[in-house]
Amino acid sequence: RHGVHGSGDYARRHNGGIASAYGVTYGANDTIGVLVDFTAMTIEFVKNGVPLGATYTGLVSGDLYPAVSCYIGYGAVNLNTGRVPFVYAVPVDVVAWDS
Repeated sequence: RHGVHGSGDYARRHNGGIASAYGVTYGANDTIGVLVDFTAMTIEFVKNGVPLGATYTGLVSGDLYPAVSCYIGYGAVNLNTGRVPFVYAVPVDVVAWDS
């Protein structure tokens, strides 16, 4: 229902099936983080340790199903839920999924 994707020189976000421009692109060797705030009901993306601001607000309480995909059939994804140290420091009030 909510997601972000990028390709080359553009990025888009999806909210409830509606796509809109999103001012960040990413590519090989970038590290993308996702912060979900269950108190404020927001989702925020982080690129190479730099917060990008709340991407989605007003989330509805319920189950969360994270997913990652690679387009065009190539690429690699490493998903770190906190079991091993993160590449970039996280805010002090953030709790890792695997804490």
